[in-house]
Amino acid sequence: MIKAFCVVVLSWLWAVSAVAADRAIHAEIYSGKVGDRGIMVEMVTYTNPATGRTEKGGRLYFHVNRMERMFVRKDSRRGITLRVEALMCQQTFSYALPPLCPIDANVSLKPAGDGAYNGVWRGVLPSEGDRKITLRRIDSRDFVDNGELDDDSALSHALWRAQPVEAYDDPKLDRHVHAGPVVRVGPLGYRLMSDDSGLKAPYLSSAPDVSAMAVANTGLRRGLIQMTVSHLECRRAGFRYGKTLLDNDWGTPKYDVTVSYASATLFQVSDQGESYCGGPHRHQFYRHRTYDMTTGKRLDLNAVFDLYSVDKAGKVTPSDAYRSLAAGFSAASPYALPAAANAACLLAASGAAYYDAWLSNDGLVFGRHGQDDGMDAGAAACFGDYFRVPWADLGPLWRKGARRYFGDGVRAP
Repeated sequence: MIKAFCVVVLSWLWAVSAVAADRAIHAEIYSGKVGDRGIMVEMVTYTNPATGRTEKGGRLYFHVNRMERMFVRKDSRRGITLRVEALMCQQTFSYALPPLCPIDANVSLKPAGDGAYNGVWRGVLPSEGDRKITLRRIDSRDFVDNGELDDDSALSHALWRAQPVEAYDDPKLDRHVHAGPVVRVGPLGYRLMSDDSGLKAPYLSSAPDVSAMAVANTGLRRGLIQMTVSHLECRRAGFRYGKTLLDNDWGTPKYDVTVSYASATLFQVSDQGESYCGGPHRHQFYRHRTYDMTTGKRLDLNAVFDLYSVDKAGKVTPSDAYRSLAAGFSAASPYALPAAANAACLLAASGAAYYDAWLSNDGLVFGRHGQDDGMDAGAAACFGDYFRVPWADLGPLWRKGARRYFGDGVRAP
């Protein structure tokens, strides 16, 4: 049986505005911990204007895993009693093992003043045990859903449609993101920002174009959200292999990110690490994202260099200019870097084979990424820098628009 991770339903909040719109849902947002694990909770209410009935629901979002439904057993000013349980369990691949239902707990919460709650998370399974739970209110938000919200199940589906990390996209919630020291790269300054999951993303603190910097930071913030979602999916996948909520060695245990290139017109974010998505073995990733600092938006390097073409079906075909350059790629090439000595990792220079390209201070680097091919830890040597081609040797790879980013020294056709 495949474990369906549905929405989580939790509830409290006993007051809602009488002037709320027909589909308006109000959420109080709390941050806290179960044991030493960070969590975020949206506690919501919706009042049906036709019946006057108030539906209470919500969503509990773990930095280590998005949870199942949370049922309200008791809700009063003296405290809240909740039940967390997996509605469907996922059968393990080995029939010698029982189905896994790792999320099963009773939760008791008491008001602690100033919008805070303290209590106990009592795991039903022995592997979960009892954990202290603390919550503090950090903000609120309102959103509208067009569906029929006539019961708590419908409300839970509305929360699912609203996406489980939408609250992270609210700048007001920056207070729970931790900022590192300012790092200077070329004309840019940036800080590494991290949330309670431990994942990080750079946010620009200074740049020649302030308006472009604001646009870039929005994209970088969304990148952190996407990484967090990916991290959660990895954690969730781990349950099928016997992991539990409190295991440390799951998700994205190794992760590093830097601004690896910066000029007045371009900057590049590079991240690498490992995750456990899709199975019990480590998977490597090695990524580069380029941003146009004249607009603040993501930039495909193919707009600057003649690397490939894409047909209507989405098939990528290397350009003639790229093929000509790549024909000389080998371990003996003057452009070769140490990783190119691993002959098993070198791609063919003909057909559909294509090395990814990214920027460096000395030229364009060609290598291989790991975010799409899902290679395991044994192939880690296949990720990284293979060949560095100096700017002066790129020749026909330059496109006409390259002067916008690299100046008049570009030898573009």
